[in-house]
Amino acid sequence: MKRFWNTWLAVVVSTAMISSATAQSDWNQSNDVGSYQSILSRGGYQNGDAPAQFNSAGPGQVGNQAGEPEMPGQLVNAQAMNGQTAMGQPMHVGGCTGDCGGGVNGCTCGDVSGRNGGLAGRLGGLGSRAGSGSNYVFGAQALFFRRDHEDDVPLTRNGAGQVLRSTGASMGTMGGVNFGLTKRDCNGNGFQLGYWGLYPGQQSSTILGPGLGSYLTGFNTLSVAPGAQNLLNYYNNSDSNRIYRDNEFHSAEANMLRNGGNYTTRSGRAGNYEMLGGARWFQFNEDFQYSAFYAAANPSQVDYIINNTNTLLGFQIGGRNQVCLSDRLTLISAAKLGAFNNRINSSQCICDSNGNFAYRTALGVDDYNYTSTKNDLALLGELDMGLAYRFSQSARATFGYRVLGVNGLALAPSQIPRNFANDAEINSINSNNSLILGGGYAGLEFCY
Repeated sequence: MKRFWNTWLAVVVSTAMISSATAQSDWNQSNDVGSYQSILSRGGYQNGDAPAQFNSAGPGQVGNQAGEPEMPGQLVNAQAMNGQTAMGQPMHVGGCTGDCGGGVNGCTCGDVSGRNGGLAGRLGGLGSRAGSGSNYVFGAQALFFRRDHEDDVPLTRNGAGQVLRSTGASMGTMGGVNFGLTKRDCNGNGFQLGYWGLYPGQQSSTILGPGLGSYLTGFNTLSVAPGAQNLLNYYNNSDSNRIYRDNEFHSAEANMLRNGGNYTTRSGRAGNYEMLGGARWFQFNEDFQYSAFYAAANPSQVDYIINNTNTLLGFQIGGRNQVCLSDRLTLISAAKLGAFNNRINSSQCICDSNGNFAYRTALGVDDYNYTSTKNDLALLGELDMGLAYRFSQSARATFGYRVLGVNGLALAPSQIPRNFANDAEINSINSNNSLILGGGYAGLEFCY
């Protein structure tokens, strides 16, 4: 996990250095610092082939001299004030012509020509309402993630040399959904709301006898019924042992967005970046069960069950960058990092198929039913790399890869005590664990 965080920090630092080195000063020189207006609008391009004709434009709009048509291929200052314009040289930004140019992070404000966003908001691949002072982007994606499991915890071996481990019930590919709503004003500043969740089904793994032998220490101090075998003998003599695992992930965030500005890369491609900061809630639920099935005994089944919930709440900062690759295709990258309080709820019990809890053989009381809570510091980082393809003035397809790393978690298998005879260890939550999630996504975004 240390290797993951070192790599992550290296990527963030490298990205920041590259962005600083490659950003050009064209928006600075035109007194348009941080402007979110279309790059092509400054180049005089229209939504159609004919140039626009209108008399004047306010701040953040495109205009020309009274009633005179714009000249295609000439530069018009996107911040023209009181009908004044600044004519410049022919412009070819980043190899992006026609439908790609300016306002990379989604659509920008529509212009007064009323032509589906017209000059503004095409580099992000989305138009906007004509003449509007702001825009909204709604997105929905399907997620296909996998998780990195904990280090193996051996549970049972059999006479054939097979071993049942905690990672045997791998979650595999987990499906989920992602929803987002973003609002930006003409300067590219605004806010973003987002939610995503993963909802995999339960997974299991079984080892068959004969010759079963449990690795768990202290099971011989527990029994599930008066006169019954202790748990160690029960698991060892059973017909089979089985593990079950179930996970669920939820993430919700609210971020304020700050436009960083437009730039041109060394390869001549148009780009834009923005900064973000806000609050995030992340929850990871994990259930783990280790069972013995013994048809000739009563009870016929014994279950060791662990339920863990990690609830993270805190603040994060980050950034998002987009670069135009062609008229319709945009490269998107993003990074986030935050510090969180992790409220951990952990419970574990051993019970039989008759609903009775296991008890200490020496004490003869129902006592193996524990619940513990803990607050701990957790760090969460997220990296995202994807592509967006615009297929209409107000819609685009998005697809890419996202990886998320969290440390300071309590994983369910890590709560298995080294000795079941030690109550203090059972009641102590181990939160020195890490989680890595990663996978692909694909979906649509719509601007209005």
